[in-house]
Amino acid sequence: MLVLFVPIFAAEAMDGDLRLGTFHMTNTAAFSEREGLRQPLPLGLKSRRVHLSAHDQNSITLTTQDTEFTLFRLENGLENISWDASNTDLLHVPDVLALSPQTTLADVPAWGATIAWPGLGETEMVLIDLGSGRYLGFLISQPAGATVVRQMEFRQLFGPTNRPASPSPAIPETN
Repeated sequence: MLVLFVPIFAAEAMDGDLRLGTFHMTNTAAFSEREGLRQPLPLGLKSRRVHLSAHDQNSITLTTQDTEFTLFRLENGLENISWDASNTDLLHVPDVLALSPQTTLADVPAWGATIAWPGLGETEMVLIDLGSGRYLGFLISQPAGATVVRQMEFRQLFGPTNRPASPSPAIPETN
C-alpha cells in the first residue's frame, strides 16, 4: 500500500498564509500496482480547474466542476503518513521536503480524507501544502484488486480574476 492513513485529528489553527482560490490541477505521475508489480499509467497532462476554500480552521474544501470534497487537517502534517515512491515517478519524501519551506515532515501542512471521486469510487486523498500557492496531492484508489496512485500538482492561476476560461481567438496579423 502506498499511503498508510492514520486517524485524522483536528489540529491547531491553519497558518495565516495559506493560499486558497482557483488552481490548475494536473496529474503529473501515476501508476498501478498489482501483486507487487508497478506499471506507470499514461497521463495526458490534461488540467482542470479546482477551487480550494476553507470553511473552518481544520478543513479545506476542494471543488471541481460540481463536486465538493472536504479534506481534514492531519495532526503532525506528513509525519503520520508514509509512502513508497520507489520505481515510480512520484515525488519522494526528500523531494517534498526540498519543495516545501518546512524542514520536517511534521511541519508540512497536510489534509486528507476518504472520498467518493467521480468515476473512481471510494478513494483516499491527501493534499500537501508546499507553500507559495503550490499544493501536491495523492489520489489512491483500489479497483479490482489493484492499487492505483495518481500524483496531482495544484498551481495557482495567474492573471486577472475575470480572465476567460478558454483561450481567446487568435488575433489576425496586420500589415
